[in-house]
Amino acid sequence: MKKILIIGGTGMLRKVSEYFIEANHEVTIIARNLSRLEHLKNKYKEKEDSIQIISADYANEILFLESIHSLLKSNDFDIALLWIHSFADSCKNQLIEILYHKNSLIQIYDVKGSAYYHPQSLLKYNDKCYSIYLGYQKENDTSRWLTHNEISAGTIYAITHELKEYIIGQVSPWEERP
Repeated sequence: MKKILIIGGTGMLRKVSEYFIEANHEVTIIARNLSRLEHLKNKYKEKEDSIQIISADYANEILFLESIHSLLKSNDFDIALLWIHSFADSCKNQLIEILYHKNSLIQIYDVKGSAYYHPQSLLKYNDKCYSIYLGYQKENDTSRWLTHNEISAGTIYAITHELKEYIIGQVSPWEERP
């Protein structure tokens, strides 16, 4: 049984949270929406001892990181899955350092939007992390963004196969993004 931390595990990554809960891991989910967190925990009442929920918003960096420090006083995680928007890059960087300081063997999976894979400015966000890039899907003559189910399935695949870098959907050609 692994201890898993999921940041943003009630929206597009809800099925990832459910996958790890159903696989009998200890799962801590941090998200902004308390009612979604409670709904998820109530869905798995029989496993409530292995589910911890925390309502926190990384947009408030100071309070969010205080929550993380408090959480890590009594928890050590094997895997962390981060879905943090680019406006909070500073918070994400600090979070990664905090997690590695607590456990240098932790596997951190950083879910990134397609802009991180732009061919003109491809940046390796943090070489300590496993990177999951969200692309798009081509259908007939059009393109569309990925569905939550596609994102969750790809994320689960990347984590269970311990892939250092994984693209869900496609990221090129860049000009065909929706």
